[in-house]
Amino acid sequence: MINFDSAAPVKLKGVGDGFWITLDPSHPEEVLKSEIDKVFRNLKHLAINASVVIDVGDAKGHDDLIEQLRSYIMATFEVAKVSKPPEKRSIPTERIRQRDLSKGWNHHRSDVLMLRGIVRSGQKIESRKHIVIMGDANPGSEICAGGDIIVLGRLAGKAHAGFPGD
Repeated sequence: MINFDSAAPVKLKGVGDGFWITLDPSHPEEVLKSEIDKVFRNLKHLAINASVVIDVGDAKGHDDLIEQLRSYIMATFEVAKVSKPPEKRSIPTERIRQRDLSKGWNHHRSDVLMLRGIVRSGQKIESRKHIVIMGDANPGSEICAGGDIIVLGRLAGKAHAGFPGD
């Protein structure tokens, strides 16, 4: 049975090939061990060779508790590894990263519309830019571009380059 109590000292979430354990470090170590025991006993064989992350949230100074629980989980259950959560990026670092990404995107704008797949009969593709189609243009299809048209496949439909006015 799964306990959905929000005040539970141990919460478990399946993540990728392992589990993420969120602990409330204000509880005694023995209470946390018994709760971890209950959770892992319910998992049975699913915990074997799983990677486990022990997270105490924003609480600081609980490295010794995490280390004791890590050794307890490794000794009691057949898990592959037990680790701390990855360090969170600082907000200024995240802002710098976003700024760099946005500048990079503006720097690499393209005048090309790239399409992958088949242009089917009755389908009409129009663009004021150049068009590159990675696929076939079937009979009855129409491709209209303000610039060049490149079809990396079979062109069996109509292609109008320099449309409109050029």
